[in-house]
Amino acid sequence: MKRKGLLVYLVFMGLFLFPQFIKAQQNGFDPGDKAVEQKYAHYNFNGKFAVKAESDETNNYYLVDFSRFQDKFERITFMEMVFRDDNIAAMNSDLSKDCLWFSAHRNRPEKDILILFNDYREATVKKASTLSEKDKSEWLKENDKYK
Repeated sequence: MKRKGLLVYLVFMGLFLFPQFIKAQQNGFDPGDKAVEQKYAHYNFNGKFAVKAESDETNNYYLVDFSRFQDKFERITFMEMVFRDDNIAAMNSDLSKDCLWFSAHRNRPEKDILILFNDYREATVKKASTLSEKDKSEWLKENDKYK
């Protein structure tokens, strides 16, 4: 009889604690939240390409100035570089926006992540400068996942 009572107690506690555990595992930062959108709607980057704008117990959240890119080719090229990087995760992918959110685990130093963003921007601009408009158009036909 004691085992059955213990089992009922454990099941009850599991049902009670499980939603708390799930909530603790959820990301606390949502760039799509209206309050966040309003807060960063007219963000002044002060000449920087990327900034750490928010943080929680797990991640740092970076805002990247996509208005610096001249065209869709550059925006997609940058995103492709980020997607291949295990340190950074894109949080949204609406390339029509002038600012995009990215996250990185807090164990990755902020300085290193900002350097990565700048390196990818420089590589993007360099790649764009070496290709003709025709070559860019051909590349976009094969790589544009954002149609």
